[in-house]
Amino acid sequence: MAFSLEHLSKQQRLIFYPLILIPMLLAVIGIITLPRERPNTTPQQSNDQMTPGVKQTTELSENDTQARSALLETFLPESKTSGVVFESTNVRVEYVEPIDGFLGEILTENITEAKDEAINWFLSQGISKEGICTLPINFYLNKDVRDSLNEISTEFNLLPPGC
Repeated sequence: MAFSLEHLSKQQRLIFYPLILIPMLLAVIGIITLPRERPNTTPQQSNDQMTPGVKQTTELSENDTQARSALLETFLPESKTSGVVFESTNVRVEYVEPIDGFLGEILTENITEAKDEAINWFLSQGISKEGICTLPINFYLNKDVRDSLNEISTEFNLLPPGC
């Protein structure tokens, strides 16, 4: 049995997304950004050498923003602001408008293959490798897959490979 949000009414989705998905996404973003916020303590770099006013950004590039918009226009169901944009036997990718991000449901025990398939699909839509980490997209395990993998103690990373 696959986990699906399609059976929920619009009002139930409006309650579900903010209460469950946003805290999860914020926690992931917080974990991802922690290492980037640490000061660089290498002896070669002093505060005098740092460029004032320049900060690292996690915004999509212009090309990735255009590709993302085209992807949503092309693959979202008509007159919907959220929905499945890609699906195969290994993975289902859904755009979730309230969190402005993508969720990839892993439908197979071969996690690497499922993630790679989703990432390759995003690449084929014009999203860069850097853009994939910034979209954001997070993966989760289908209930049946999670139950099966729990029996063999498999670790799962919800981020795309390399992010």
